[in-house]
Amino acid sequence: MIKYFLILIIFSTYSFSVSTKYYQEKYNATKKLYLGSVMSNNKAKEIEYLKKLIRFGDKLNIDTIKYKKELNKLDKTIISNNKIRVKSIIKSKYSIKSVKQSKTEITIIFYKNINKSYIDFYERKTSKYHRDYFDIKGSYKNAKIKKLRFKDIDRTTIYQHKKNILRIYLQDKYNPKTTYSINKNILKINVGKKKKKSINKVKMLKNNVNQKSINTQFLKTKKYNISKVEQLGNSIVINFTHKINKSYLKFYEKKINGKNRDYFDISGRYKGAKSKKIKLESIEKTVVYQHKKDILRIYLQNKKSPNTIYIFNNNKIIIKVLDKNKAVLGNNLLNNSIYNKKIVIDAGHGGKDSGAVGKNKNYEKTVVLNISKYLKKELEKKGFKVYLTRSRDKYIKLLNRTKYANKKNADMFISIHANAARKSRAKKAHGVETYFLSPARSARAKRVAALENKGDMKKMGWSSKNSLLTILNQGKITASNKMAIDIQKNMLYTLRKRYGDKTIRDGGVREGPFWVLVGAQMPSVLIEIGYISHPKEGRRIATREYQKRTAIGIANGIESYFIKN
Repeated sequence: MIKYFLILIIFSTYSFSVSTKYYQEKYNATKKLYLGSVMSNNKAKEIEYLKKLIRFGDKLNIDTIKYKKELNKLDKTIISNNKIRVKSIIKSKYSIKSVKQSKTEITIIFYKNINKSYIDFYERKTSKYHRDYFDIKGSYKNAKIKKLRFKDIDRTTIYQHKKNILRIYLQDKYNPKTTYSINKNILKINVGKKKKKSINKVKMLKNNVNQKSINTQFLKTKKYNISKVEQLGNSIVINFTHKINKSYLKFYEKKINGKNRDYFDISGRYKGAKSKKIKLESIEKTVVYQHKKDILRIYLQNKKSPNTIYIFNNNKIIIKVLDKNKAVLGNNLLNNSIYNKKIVIDAGHGGKDSGAVGKNKNYEKTVVLNISKYLKKELEKKGFKVYLTRSRDKYIKLLNRTKYANKKNADMFISIHANAARKSRAKKAHGVETYFLSPARSARAKRVAALENKGDMKKMGWSSKNSLLTILNQGKITASNKMAIDIQKNMLYTLRKRYGDKTIRDGGVREGPFWVLVGAQMPSVLIEIGYISHPKEGRRIATREYQKRTAIGIANGIESYFIKN
């Protein structure tokens, strides 16, 4: 009897060890697949692998609460008694329950509560008609057969524009008067009448400005809300009759007939717009005119892109054309408090990690350290407080670089690198690029990230990699994106003044999953100052002049970012 009992125990122990090994292998494999789905921004796969991680983890008695929380965010699940119950978000594959029309409005009812991110509003105008577009995040079963019609609108169209975008547009000879509001799971689009000129109803754009916004208060009181437009040195100052905020200005760039233009669309009316003439240094053409009844437009035109910034100051907007090598404003137009900001500069690689290697043994770690030191000097000249993660040829782990920035309580983290391409593309790939932290959406971004991440990524634990999920809050992404745009623009401007537009290629502002940026508690970017693998650009990168000019451009971009934000 004892003999059979011992055999049973041995067999049970063996079965348990085999089972544990099986689930451990499954758990480890699923973790890798989950990370891949995060990097490719595949939400469906993320949910699938999270559920498997929880199931395998429970078999192994591993704490899986972090995965359950992440699954709860992604799949709207409810955690109860350490088990996941999936709550149905919608009754079917369609997220929009119904679309109804009354005399003056369209009512869209969703299966769940929504917010302002669910609607994207914009306008289009041709010589014959105006259109108000509403792109609504969701799918509607009856989109093909639904008909909408308003007495005061020539045409109203509804259709499923994309799998998850329901589009509604209103077309008329005159600009349709529309507003929209959100209340829990109901979106209402209000359609005003042509004949009544309602001054209280103003289009609520993407930024969800309140209908009682200060932008429209002047319409009730005064015909003109811009009292003066004047030139002060190399700046244009727009004076308002009341206090203003950032929503008063829309900035964008365009290239027309080979000329670069910086556009400033300002919410307001100016009596002297027709006769106003302005001439700025280093700008070929400056135009001021009343573009619409409530939009004053100013644009600056140059063969090369104008180097401009703008500032809000109580009841003023100041548009400044930056000097050749610096962006100092002077004239007390800006509070000097921005220059107390702390900036941490990270020279990539170092020590045993040389980074990319160009011809004549130009090491990336050496080039970026030189630029970091020049950048430190330029920023200190402007009054910023600057720290370097390394000031010599020293190896530092990726996570320790952002830990240092957090310890210094920095306001900005800049990581500087040089790019490289494989041999087959070495003669073609060139240009400067600026990246901010986000899951990479392009193959190119993933390739660059792989090069810069390989330093000590293999030693990085799963928890460190998984922190990418929690660190990507929208506020930091937005700030980092804005900062990247300003740095890229000013770096291009400074380098092209010396080397020409064709020589310095604009690689653009891109998203990328750079581990060196993960963990930074402040806006952070990674700059690729050029391709060290390119025959000409690689040699240029190694020169003191290129390194100094790059540093000046980055410094001007950093200053421009803090001024605007």
